[in-house]
Amino acid sequence: MTSKHIRVVGYGTTKANVYHAFISTNGARMKDLNKLIPAGSGWILAEANGINDSGQIAGYGIIQGQSHAFLLTPAP
Repeated sequence: MTSKHIRVVGYGTTKANVYHAFISTNGARMKDLNKLIPAGSGWILAEANGINDSGQIAGYGIIQGQSHAFLLTPAP
């Protein structure tokens, strides 16, 4: 394994039964990706499907009632 961190992405449901995307690094508690994007963006990040060695996360979410793909790129 070449990565110094083990990162897992996926999705789970909230108490309100809404899908939210998450990330977990090195077995730590899952972090809701919706809490890592700007408040008021209008997005609900529903599912994270993959992460690459650069930390970019691909998935899909909902904005303005429509499903769209997203690509999150970490700040340098």
